Amino acid sequence: MNNNRVESALENNSNTNISSVLPENIIAKTPDKIIFFADDEELIRLSVARSISNINKKFGEKHIVKAFNSAEDLLMNIDADNKCDIVITDQNMGDMNGLELIKKLRERNYPVKIYMASNYNKTEMEDIAKKAGGDGFFQAPIGENEIRLILQM
Repeated sequence: MNNNRVESALENNSNTNISSVLPENIIAKTPDKIIFFADDEELIRLSVARSISNINKKFGEKHIVKAFNSAEDLLMNIDADNKCDIVITDQNMGDMNGLELIKKLRERNYPVKIYMASNYNKTEMEDIAKKAGGDGFFQAPIGENEIRLILQM
């Protein structure tokens, strides 16, 4: 993958559809899963996009990730797009935190799997995330192994 294309796209637009900058042979007309990812840190968004690209290459899969710099941006896009299989969110973001995002998605009855990542105490946050309607919790930062687990759930 040409990492410069991904980095350039993220620099030009904080809410980048990463699939638009991945090589043609990775993107299929029908993706395996569409993942919406919210994190206010650009390097984390880039890292998750690279991890999913690596998974696509290693396992011959066709996942697409749409990365957003805020929970509000993710909500606006999921309302407009309504094509999403998995949401992965950071807990700490400026406008709305991950728990609030989980609650809003559940209130709107979106049939998506929702996973939260945080640096906080895993046991405590996992319980809180599940009570809010989340499907799982991962200790941040999440990497390729955690994303692979999410995709298999």
